[in-house]
Amino acid sequence: MTRTHDDTWDITESVGATALGVAMARAVESDCECPLFTDRFAKLFIEAAIDHGWEPPALPERQQIFKGYAAVRTKWFDEYFIAAGANGIDQAVILAAGLDARAWRLPWVHG
Repeated sequence: MTRTHDDTWDITESVGATALGVAMARAVESDCECPLFTDRFAKLFIEAAIDHGWEPPALPERQQIFKGYAAVRTKWFDEYFIAAGANGIDQAVILAAGLDARAWRLPWVHG
């Protein structure tokens, strides 16, 4: 569907649904016994969406594959931003974050 300047969308539709799917993958990874990362905010996003009528898709095999992909991707970018901060980069712009709370999750260098 083509976007227009006057269209609207909800968190459970379009890019919002994609963001919720990615947040769900981060929430599931965070609950693993040995998670690659933890995102305590992801579960809150999912719970809020469910409270407002969102139903997570029931695609267990696909969810497992996507969860693994999202977990590795999240871990890679977390390490990238942490290393950048440790090497003097003091500003980062996170585009298309998909409800990612990286800005609040990572141990940023103060200064």
